[in-house]
Amino acid sequence: MKELLKKSLTDRCVWLVFVSLQVPALRAIFKYVPAGLLPCVPVVMVIIWLACALLLGGAAVPEKVRRLLGRGWVLVLLLVAVAVASFLVYPVADALKEVGRGSGSDDALIIAGSRLIRGMHPYGERTYLGNPISAPPGMVLLALPFSVTGLYFLFTPALVLVAAVVLRWVSGGYTAANVFVLLMMTSLCFWELLVIGSDIPAVGLLFLVSVTVLWRLWPGTRWVGAGCVILAVLCMHTRIVFAYMGIVMVIFLWGRDRAKSIRFAAYTVLAAAALHLAFFAWDPGGYTPLHLIGKGDYSLKPAMKMVAAVLCGITGLTMILRVRDSVVSWLFYAWLCLIVPLGVLGLSVLALLKYDVAGWEGANYIMLSAPLIVGAAVMRGRSGQDQPIRQAQGLRQDQHDSDKNDRTPGVYD
Repeated sequence: MKELLKKSLTDRCVWLVFVSLQVPALRAIFKYVPAGLLPCVPVVMVIIWLACALLLGGAAVPEKVRRLLGRGWVLVLLLVAVAVASFLVYPVADALKEVGRGSGSDDALIIAGSRLIRGMHPYGERTYLGNPISAPPGMVLLALPFSVTGLYFLFTPALVLVAAVVLRWVSGGYTAANVFVLLMMTSLCFWELLVIGSDIPAVGLLFLVSVTVLWRLWPGTRWVGAGCVILAVLCMHTRIVFAYMGIVMVIFLWGRDRAKSIRFAAYTVLAAAALHLAFFAWDPGGYTPLHLIGKGDYSLKPAMKMVAAVLCGITGLTMILRVRDSVVSWLFYAWLCLIVPLGVLGLSVLALLKYDVAGWEGANYIMLSAPLIVGAAVMRGRSGQDQPIRQAQGLRQDQHDSDKNDRTPGVYD
């Protein structure tokens, strides 16, 4: 155990995961924890850090814990716990809208989905809080099976399930999936966003799934290529300000096949733009996803805009020069491309609130990117047990080598 603690204290991965999950949790802590119990928070944080160190400890983790984390039934229990918590608490949190409280993001997706299936423009109505609907058409369509069936409380749990299955598939074992879900569950912010129906965790989980699947399968067959394009379009349609994530994915693919990555970019941009234009043309004056551009402009002072521009430029250049063809590298740089602008925005919002942490909605921005860094950590952290990186890379390389001369023509061929 001493060896594990010594190793974890200097492990940047453990600290990145801990900070990414617990800094956003500060808002929920200051909002919900009674003032008399706040002195206990540092002790709880130390315990959570120890849990992160244990879960990401690799070969230093005790054998009994490693065996337990490698069981499929553990994953089932964790997923059931997430779904049950959402089922029990979401209706209570949703009822707060009767008194003008709660979150409006679930209301936005439900309104947009309900109007769409009735043949009405999905953005012709505001949420009960009076806010315009921010989710672009792709996000509305993704949530449609849940938003129009009364099963919205299962939207985020379904994405947790998909993310866990993808990690299980790529890593070749249950350890990575179990550790991922457990780490996400250590953040009070995750639980708060889950039970109030916010789609922020779902957005982060979608990024994780898309980048991982893209790394594992692209370019593949024609249908695989088409599926990768759909995932990229959905990522670009989570919010209008995340359209640049399509460019990030193209940079990831550039080292594999430049010609096909250009075609991937063309198909992805055209499909994402066409989806936007279809709904924009329906009612140009009522296409509310565009309002987020102005919201970000309001939240950032001129000096912070300069800082954000410089940091984003450095991040992009670093990614171009240093990204490698590994799932850990892709997930890490995808996280970096999100956390830099979102972190600057979140801190700017906190400054505007005069550092009122309890009312810090910007904490949710930081939480959005958390699944990516947690996913990168569990894939790296378990390489000594399930050997997910070596297995996935070996499978990917073997498939690539065997398919060089015998591959079904892909969508970019």
